[in-house]
Amino acid sequence: MTEKTGDFPMGIFGAYSKGDCTRAEFITQFSGWQKVHGMSYDCKITANALGMYITYRGVTALIKKDCIDWCGLLVRGAVSDMVWTFRRLVDLAFNRTGIRGDKRW
Repeated sequence: MTEKTGDFPMGIFGAYSKGDCTRAEFITQFSGWQKVHGMSYDCKITANALGMYITYRGVTALIKKDCIDWCGLLVRGAVSDMVWTFRRLVDLAFNRTGIRGDKRW
């Protein structure tokens, strides 16, 4: 079921489209493939004595009161909106500059 065409796991998509695996199995398998290839899309929020932080694709930003501070850019709004916007900004930065994770901004 993990047969690949090139480097993309076409077997996972084929099995899901044929109904050979459930949605949960598809998500688990494709997420595992992404992580093996350095494409983690997990979003985590942590806290310590210095503040709260959000980490997405290896990029970390500070959460202050009602905004996320990332590279001097302040994203304001409801937490769900801030997280969605932060994820899109990081995706855009990855696509434009080819940056890799494991960097703290």
